[in-house]
Amino acid sequence: MNKEEIIKNAKDEVLGCEVEHSNLGTMTIKDIKAGSDYLIVKLVQNNGNEREMAANFILDKLHDSVVKGNLENYSNMYMNSVKEEREAIRKAEEAERVAIAKAKELKKKEEGRQRYIERITSNFKKMKLTLDDYEKMDEEEVFLREHCSITAALPDFLENYFMNQFPNSHPRISDSSKLTVGGYLSQWAVSAKINIRKSGRDCIPATLRKFVNDKYEITDTQLVLGLCSEYDLEIGGRKI
Repeated sequence: MNKEEIIKNAKDEVLGCEVEHSNLGTMTIKDIKAGSDYLIVKLVQNNGNEREMAANFILDKLHDSVVKGNLENYSNMYMNSVKEEREAIRKAEEAERVAIAKAKELKKKEEGRQRYIERITSNFKKMKLTLDDYEKMDEEEVFLREHCSITAALPDFLENYFMNQFPNSHPRISDSSKLTVGGYLSQWAVSAKINIRKSGRDCIPATLRKFVNDKYEITDTQLVLGLCSEYDLEIGGRKI
């Protein structure tokens, strides 16, 4: 029951009933109303004097009776209801504080994410995709087409620009709205690599050999994309 229901039921039970006070004598319960912490009881003495007192402060002064027992019961119910109400308010205020703090944190992360996206997009657009300073060899294109596979991965905010540069490519696209546990993008920027098949590991052109790691991969993204642009190579992968 809420406080209003407790007061209504208490009035139905004890209003108009007489109680015996150890100091004030016989008194009649005239009214019961809500207090900030306790039920407030208005009592009338036989001489007509009225007194308002917190129920729990007078109970130990009342002689045992059914009325006292009922009044004590409703007094306890009221105090419990006040505690529950205050606890509910406390929890609501705490939930609101948590929600506000979370919203601020999310806003901060989103602002940081947008700044990051702008920086990465700008860097990618500035990337040099030509081989002006690169010494090509005749057998290089044949090697790349026959013995290699090329894959690329990028965040979705770069997809349109990337596809304009490489319209026949099929890069792996990551959802930039999904962050890691640490709050970072799962795919930070564009990455591209060349995987050299076993058939080509003994015939790597000299121009490329210095870029090949011990896994027979070339992971220099700018070089890989420059080669793709130069020879119109297919970029594979899968879209996620």
